[in-house]
Amino acid sequence: DDLLGWKLKQDKVFQASHLDLRYNSPSSKKIYFWKNRISLDSNLTTTVKLDFLRPTNSYFTFAPSISLTINEFLTLTFKASSRNDVIYRYIQKFTNFEPKIPGEENIFKDLWNSFAFWDENKRKASGFKLKSLDIGLSHQLHDWTLTSQFTITPRQISENGKKFYDFSPYFTLSVVWKPMNSMKTTIEDEYGTVTLNP
Repeated sequence: DDLLGWKLKQDKVFQASHLDLRYNSPSSKKIYFWKNRISLDSNLTTTVKLDFLRPTNSYFTFAPSISLTINEFLTLTFKASSRNDVIYRYIQKFTNFEPKIPGEENIFKDLWNSFAFWDENKRKASGFKLKSLDIGLSHQLHDWTLTSQFTITPRQISENGKKFYDFSPYFTLSVVWKPMNSMKTTIEDEYGTVTLNP
């Protein structure tokens, strides 16, 4: 309904509710450099969900990653996650759905607009939105492993009736002693018992 949005049908009809398509790239062969001491590895995960009951709830996710490893010394990983919640507008001209979803109806132009750093309006109107950006580092120190992760996740904040995005990063740092992996730890609290490294 143009004013009330999605309404429940009174007639019961047997029909499919949604379709999920997922792809996770298989373990690719690493590319080696400098006498096999440096390797490069990549991965891609995508998901398309088509909602047949409420088509405007369909979405697409895209999460590539790449890792650079220096043999027994350092691993540097870059990950990104993007999501598009308006994929239905790319096919709405082939349906009788009303009202029409505003915005670019060519998926390739819309993807290009998401990288239009010279035009803020096009970038905001694009359906492709960056959800997270991660940089991870793992450093091998013989019996120790130093890991750190730098994450940027845009969050929408409302203050005094105004909405804006916060890009404050998160940083984690941990040092793990490898021989400790075989030890068992039990934590008890008022909610139950938790066992680490069972």
